[in-house]
Amino acid sequence: MTMIPARRLAVATGFLAATALLAACYLPVRFDAEIEVDRSGFYSMIFDGYIVHVPLRQDLAEKKIGPSEEKEKVAVVMRDLKRDKAFTEVAYQKQGIFKVHWTRKDDLMRVGMVTFFRRNEAILTLKYLKDNIYLKNQGVIVMSAGDTSRTVRQQIADAGLNMTGEVRLITDAKVLQHNATQVQDAAGKPGKKIYVWRLADLNAPTPLLVLVPG
Repeated sequence: MTMIPARRLAVATGFLAATALLAACYLPVRFDAEIEVDRSGFYSMIFDGYIVHVPLRQDLAEKKIGPSEEKEKVAVVMRDLKRDKAFTEVAYQKQGIFKVHWTRKDDLMRVGMVTFFRRNEAILTLKYLKDNIYLKNQGVIVMSAGDTSRTVRQQIADAGLNMTGEVRLITDAKVLQHNATQVQDAAGKPGKKIYVWRLADLNAPTPLLVLVPG
């Protein structure tokens, strides 16, 4: 898949787990995410951009740590992220922000679910649901993102954090439901459509798409 370089600055409702800001370790800031799912259920998922480690950012903003402590904490975060082999790039920028490239592909019908990047800190989720509310006697694949309450969004804004980005999903399967901001033919991929979500601020709708494999 061809990625559009990450180049936008930061916040979308759909890209935060539904937990309080202080409980979250990582939040995306500037990013492009691209998912491709074919009718047989094979997928690829890419996240390219920047994430912030919230506790480190807060410590730096409140001047609780100096350069040496920052270096030590950065090393800990780097080790934590690199435990996930799907990260092919992890580089520290500044103020708790890390540049990352994460990619994974597999048979979703076999694994059942994939998240960027952890189940307890799910930013993007792709899952196969055999039993679901959308269709009787047939499974569906759902792409979704964590939602946030108004209180959490205010906490994010108060902390000086903001995110924007773009999510794209490419598929040749039948789509039952979506709230993409744009739908178009996928260039160079006959029979496939690309669904695009451009997320500009805290109030952007949470991305959702439901498709039928097979």
